[in-house]
Amino acid sequence: RASTQNVVRSRTFGNYSLAVARAKRDDVAGADEAIARLLAAANERMPRHARMVADAHAERMLALMRTNAGREAIDAARDAPLSALEQAVEVGYGALEEIRTNPALDPLRGEARLEALLRRL
Repeated sequence: RASTQNVVRSRTFGNYSLAVARAKRDDVAGADEAIARLLAAANERMPRHARMVADAHAERMLALMRTNAGREAIDAARDAPLSALEQAVEVGYGALEEIRTNPALDPLRGEARLEALLRRL
């Protein structure tokens, strides 16, 4: 059981790292692929895993903004990190200060859903 959990942790963190690295290089397609693998490996009932999913989606959104993707693509990308953060909070993630200071979430500041989430914490 412990070795299975270690494999899941390792895959989750590896896919998270890959998704963020690809997004930071503005490789949106590569980030999408790594996020899909992250979602397959992560146990979204675990607060840390759900937070990693939120961060990966936020970095992807930033990549879209840096590459001047169309407004529709950026607007559509805004929902994923918010939904993942909401899920993380639902399963027990409560690092209010990290959410407040995470630069990947800066484009979401002022969003009603993010503000409501911060008030819940």
